[in-house]
Amino acid sequence: TWDKATGTLQAQQDPEAGVWRVRHAWHTLGQLEENPPASLGQAVAQLDALLLRRPDEAAERAPSLLAELQRAIWQAYRPVPVSARAVWYRPLEKNAEAVTAVVTTAKAAGIRTIYLETLYHGYPIFPSETFKRWRLVAQYPQYKGWDPLAAYIAAGAAAGVSIVPWVHTLYAGHDSLKPPSPILAAYPAWANRQLATATAKKTPASTVEGGAYFLDPANAEVRRFLTEVVTEITRRYAVPAVQLDDTRYPMPFPETHPDYLGSTWGYTPVARAAFNNGYGVDPVTLHPGTAAWSAWTAFRESQLTALVKDLHDAIKRAKADVKVQVPFATNPTESRVRALQDWGAWSDDHLVDALAVLNYTNSLAAIKRNMRYTYLATAGTVTLIGGVFGPFLAATPTETLAQASAARESGADVIGLFSLQQVNPDLAMALRSGLFAPAGDTLPIAL
Repeated sequence: TWDKATGTLQAQQDPEAGVWRVRHAWHTLGQLEENPPASLGQAVAQLDALLLRRPDEAAERAPSLLAELQRAIWQAYRPVPVSARAVWYRPLEKNAEAVTAVVTTAKAAGIRTIYLETLYHGYPIFPSETFKRWRLVAQYPQYKGWDPLAAYIAAGAAAGVSIVPWVHTLYAGHDSLKPPSPILAAYPAWANRQLATATAKKTPASTVEGGAYFLDPANAEVRRFLTEVVTEITRRYAVPAVQLDDTRYPMPFPETHPDYLGSTWGYTPVARAAFNNGYGVDPVTLHPGTAAWSAWTAFRESQLTALVKDLHDAIKRAKADVKVQVPFATNPTESRVRALQDWGAWSDDHLVDALAVLNYTNSLAAIKRNMRYTYLATAGTVTLIGGVFGPFLAATPTETLAQASAARESGADVIGLFSLQQVNPDLAMALRSGLFAPAGDTLPIAL
């Protein structure tokens, strides 16, 4: 019912809506269990019959039966190995006691790896000697006076939960901050540039990615700085891996968009001069569909690959057993075409130990497609992390489990939930009921 005066829409459900949800849950359970409990099947049939005679009473009974069916669905998922249970998390805690509480909560949900956001908005959460040496603010101001990364690693070690630093490499700040980018405030020449702003006096933020600032991977100083940052993290802290997020070019508009060309990235003085020296043309004059444009695309891909190699080599020199993880910008195809992440070459050349496929969707078909494509393309050369965004996208616990299972069955070695902030008690119970159940503690370790 539309109320024109207040501008509100009121929706009412008829009794059949609740019964339909029960039928749908029974169907889902039947897909997971070859022989679902006969008592539940009888209860569903009785509810269907009651809907015809006393619809209001059927509507009242439906929620409790639905809850029982959902619990049965959660329990139907077989446990995955403990090494396959991960979650991303941005820390907000102000002391070690609060950190311990977060780790305890994660473990209670069956999670055994936390990808802890360690460098974001251009600040490290730990007091960094590298940032100090480069005359940058040495730590995110809200963490001043203590070291959250060290506290998380200590709490994780005590609880049997691995902590993996999640580092944003080329993302360097946002318009909502003051300063928008602390790194670019000190080193403005490090900024990446879109074609539309290639000659602007001041580098504006990304128009496509909502006010975000990025560094230029073609700049040797940028690569040296980031190499020193990951070296410091690897040498200083006992971590099993380092996750290098945003190792990419910012996203332009899709190629069909009228402003696509102007929104493409990489047009810094450093990159333009390097390309001009090699190809005899300034890339600002190029257009898609030409051989020179293909060369420009390959040049920019090579700058990212050089950065990935530098970071990989630095981490391995610091500690050879620490794994290198890199997330995609989005789905595997767009990450290559729009973000210029040549992840196939990274995999083939052993520059990464793991790739994270970030499935920004609630679509099971899309999750299966993304994971299967990456699985077949990498042919077992790397560990695949299946990013499941159901919690962030307000999916129900049952829907989130279905997404996680789809990712796992389609090639994911690890299920990564985004994010821990959205793992509420209902989702925690759903995870511990089956997919992340204690029985998984005895299963073989995944790749």
